[in-house]
Amino acid sequence: VHLNAGIFRYHPTRHVFERFCEGTSNPWGVDFDDHGQCIIEACVIPHLWHMIQGAHYQRQGGQHDNPYVYDDIKTIADHSHWASGIAANPWAANGKSDAMGGGHAHAGLMVYLGGSWPDEFTGRYFMNNIHGARINMDVPEAHGSGFIGHHGKDFILFNDLWSQIVNLRYDQDGSCYLIDWYDRNQCHSPDPRAHDRSNGRIFKVVYGDTKTTKVDLSKKSDVELAAMQTDKHEWLVRTARRVLQERAAVGKIDPAATKSLAEILNSDPNESHRLRALWALHCIGGFSPETLAAQLKSDRPYVAAWATQLLCETSNPPADAVKEFARLAKESPSPVVRLYLASACQRMPLEERWDVVTGLLSHGEDANDHNLPLMDWYALEPLCAADPQRALALAAQTRIPRVLAFAVRRIGSSGGKATDALVAALGKIDDDGRQLEILSGIRDSLQGRRSVPMPQGWTQVEPRLATSGNGAVKAQARALAVTFGSPEAIAATRKILVDANAPAAERQAALESLVGIKAPGLAEVLQGLLTDPPVRGGALRGLAVYDDPNTAKAILHNYASFNPAEKKDALSTLASRPATAKDLLAAAGNGEVPVKDVSADVVRQLRTLNDKEIDKQVTQIWGVLRDSPADKKARIAQLKSLILSPGRPDLSHGRLLFSKTCQQCHSLYDPTGGHVGPDLTGSNRSDLDYILENVVDPNAIIPADYRTTQIETTDDRTILGIVKKEDDKSVTIVMPGQDLVVPKAEIKSRKLSQLSMMPEGLLDTFPNQDIRDLIGYLRAREQVALPPETK
Repeated sequence: VHLNAGIFRYHPTRHVFERFCEGTSNPWGVDFDDHGQCIIEACVIPHLWHMIQGAHYQRQGGQHDNPYVYDDIKTIADHSHWASGIAANPWAANGKSDAMGGGHAHAGLMVYLGGSWPDEFTGRYFMNNIHGARINMDVPEAHGSGFIGHHGKDFILFNDLWSQIVNLRYDQDGSCYLIDWYDRNQCHSPDPRAHDRSNGRIFKVVYGDTKTTKVDLSKKSDVELAAMQTDKHEWLVRTARRVLQERAAVGKIDPAATKSLAEILNSDPNESHRLRALWALHCIGGFSPETLAAQLKSDRPYVAAWATQLLCETSNPPADAVKEFARLAKESPSPVVRLYLASACQRMPLEERWDVVTGLLSHGEDANDHNLPLMDWYALEPLCAADPQRALALAAQTRIPRVLAFAVRRIGSSGGKATDALVAALGKIDDDGRQLEILSGIRDSLQGRRSVPMPQGWTQVEPRLATSGNGAVKAQARALAVTFGSPEAIAATRKILVDANAPAAERQAALESLVGIKAPGLAEVLQGLLTDPPVRGGALRGLAVYDDPNTAKAILHNYASFNPAEKKDALSTLASRPATAKDLLAAAGNGEVPVKDVSADVVRQLRTLNDKEIDKQVTQIWGVLRDSPADKKARIAQLKSLILSPGRPDLSHGRLLFSKTCQQCHSLYDPTGGHVGPDLTGSNRSDLDYILENVVDPNAIIPADYRTTQIETTDDRTILGIVKKEDDKSVTIVMPGQDLVVPKAEIKSRKLSQLSMMPEGLLDTFPNQDIRDLIGYLRAREQVALPPETK
């Protein structure tokens, strides 16, 4: 069951739902392979995932339930169904979406284990591609603790854009039924009449002369049902197991059936058969905890792995099993077993998981595994709060990447004496890599705090770090010293910032450090840097932090020299406060700032300042919003008529307009685009109605994770963005062009808007030809070059 960006599993014997994993917004299909691995496909975000109990996965938007996740597990696919898959530039051949599978929206998933199709299809993943009107096939390859999903040949091409297969299931004969929600409308629509509910279809895919048989397993004996656990038709296997479970719930199972299942489990050469027997015995209560724990010594990795998971079903595994878990964590050569142990830790009492986590973190060979580094972290994370010193000592010894930095960040999040302990630990470490992990972890733990009292021991540690031969260590130590209020570090950082001969990266880091503490007197320095290209963008964004009367004059004086991205930063800063907004409006009124430069999102920012004089000027320059559905419908019709009128759009110019208008929030072909909103490359861009409905009425349907939050600060700054994460000290807001960390101590008010980040009226200031060019580019099937003069 998918609820609230998580997968929940139902326990039939306990009659409860338990969260299985968290993340992966919009999964539209779930199935299992012959080792019981849960595979799902998802919509909008990457399409293929291997689900692990207790894991946290990439979300389409919003934040994880646990603020200490810090990172999440990504797709197992080595490709997408709308990109070229070229390692150096995956976006290079998006014009070949047809060859790659058609688009990014999927529904329905089947892992074929039906037994009647040729062997080349067994274990393959089949899912419908809505935009591509086809059934995609992915080819799994076992790799480490999980899988890689490779692109296979498309299985069925419907040649009909109305076709939308929403489910695929094989039957008792291994033939496959497909349910087709046959509808022209492929994506969300606020109009309930947009869907045609009268003409769905059902298909059946049969290999060769496979016959249809009638099966009634309720008439089979317990022994016969047990024997079916080795059948090649998975439908028969699963149905037989279900019937056995139902019988066990109301009475006793024939002991001969239980004995037969035990024989399969202990002696069958096929590991999948053993697993089926294991699951069947578990379903019918055929195990005692002791006999199940004996399977932990199995030489078959998946059998030992599943015994681990089943022993933790009640979150209270037997003591002997916990002892065996610790041995396996240290000694098992199988990454699959280690993965299940990391998962099981999350269903064990904290005091019982230490030895297991210690064993898992000793496996440096798991450093590049797709799942284990983060699963190990998820197992360790609560231990950092339970016993920080012990957890830190454990993290400091592992070769698993980022575990130490994450542990330091988790421990340091409580502040105070915790930071003192981290500094003390830092003083005992000479390895540059470990020092860097601890320094970055401490910095991350202090995000959202303008200043922090200097920890005990820092004055002894800082001189050694400041003279390190590693430049990154020195830079991180200096940045921390700034946060701790060290006068010497602040002076040195200011010197780096204004030194035109210093490396650009060091100057930008210095700027970030000083803005982070809201250093007094910095606004004047930033205004002076508006003619300094390497740090100009950061200076423009940093000036938004300061309520300084000279900011607007300095920005407007240099505005004409800014590149498009810098102009966007300049306008956002000017629109963030009433005083500077009035200067911006005056500049727009007299032509100092071209009206066409002021995009719809900046206009919306101006409208949120709650100033009647500003509202009046905005209306005079940009007009009123079309608020009613009828207005929006009329505007869509007007734009559609314009775009379909004779003449060809200039796609290169359209790309230039996209880069100025949309690219700070969206990606299209280019991986450097923004990530405030979804990637548009694989979306339903060929449908003109779909594009216009989303551009003209972006607030018609807004997923909860994309709703805008409006924050007013104590110094009259207005911030609009999407909350990415939040803790007790700060809120991280995703905005066009930047992620902004806002200390909670500086928030005067905060409200969740009913609007999306995409503003209305996006095209209202565009000349007709610009509209044609931009929409033409959005609908194009492949990337085009920018105009020569912009390269």
